[in-house]
Amino acid sequence: MRILHITEATSAGVLTSVTALARAQSAHPDVRSVTLACVARGDSPPPAAIAEMCGHDVALRVLPCRQRRRLIDLTRLIRTEIRRDTEAVVHLHSSRAGFIGRVLTALQGTAYRVVYSPHCFSFDRADLPAAARVAFRVLERAALRAGRNLVLVSHSEAALTARVLPGAAVATVPNTVDVAACRSAATRAGKPAGPARVIHIGRIAGQKRPEVFAAVADAVAEARPGQAEFQWIGEGERGRLSSNVSVTGWLTPSHVREHIAAADMVLFTSAGEGMPRSLLEAQACGLPVIAHDVTGVRDIVRHGETGLLANSSQDLIAAVLQLLDDPPAATELGRAAAAHIAAHHDTSRLAETSLAAYRQLLPASVTAHHRDEEMTLS
Repeated sequence: MRILHITEATSAGVLTSVTALARAQSAHPDVRSVTLACVARGDSPPPAAIAEMCGHDVALRVLPCRQRRRLIDLTRLIRTEIRRDTEAVVHLHSSRAGFIGRVLTALQGTAYRVVYSPHCFSFDRADLPAAARVAFRVLERAALRAGRNLVLVSHSEAALTARVLPGAAVATVPNTVDVAACRSAATRAGKPAGPARVIHIGRIAGQKRPEVFAAVADAVAEARPGQAEFQWIGEGERGRLSSNVSVTGWLTPSHVREHIAAADMVLFTSAGEGMPRSLLEAQACGLPVIAHDVTGVRDIVRHGETGLLANSSQDLIAAVLQLLDDPPAATELGRAAAAHIAAHHDTSRLAETSLAAYRQLLPASVTAHHRDEEMTLS
């Protein structure tokens, strides 16, 4: 089987998820080749860093960032790549690549070999105006006419799809993390005496509601002076945060893991997700998570068992203060979370689960052809 991944979401969580998937698939015996083709963003890591994330067995093609021409460049990239290899499984990631790619392959007559992963539907983002969410819902429904095969990363995202996008063909491939690497990072991490470190992980952008994170940081600083420090692990629009929040800037995945392991808890204020790998890593490292109750998060943060869910800023503030005042309870939530991730979200199962999804959604002629071709060439 040959696999082509295409995206323009080349920063933060989507990039990490796509490169992890490509890397895992490239090591599977049923896969002959894996390619990642993408368009850079202004906050994308350099191509060399993306190549390192993919591993040496994944072919990487990156178009440079031209901010005003990104959609044109993305369209050109997709057209070029689907013509370059007319038999590869085409896996489109994020909404822009998903919409343009499905339309182009439908016009080409090859939509039967395409799957699409939104990594959070825009119509499900609580930070967007109602009119914008309606528009995104209309676009997603229209795009189903060009391609209906969806690979989703959480069961709550699949349930949302069943309600909003009837007619979609769905397979679920939950995000995963390297549990052994997380355990190793947690073992090495030193947690010096002093204020508890509360972190968020991801791109500083509207979807993550950084203003809410900053507001909680400000409230906790006032209510419990000197008891907690707040840090954002990532890069983006720093002006959305207050002076009570420090920012690491972009870090390699291994350095992100080290920063997570050295923290005490996660405050995740996102307005919508597919299934955030950053939370999976944090939980695998044994951190308790406090988060908004949104799609993709509620799958892994089970209220009162592996973390705490909230529906308002005041609830988030109360939850942070609760865990600051009760460290044994925070520790127990972290232990339960680590056990859950180890049992259900280890990356050792990712490649096989994803190939099973392709075989579920795509015609037998596509997957059978690739397997027969491999046997012929071996």
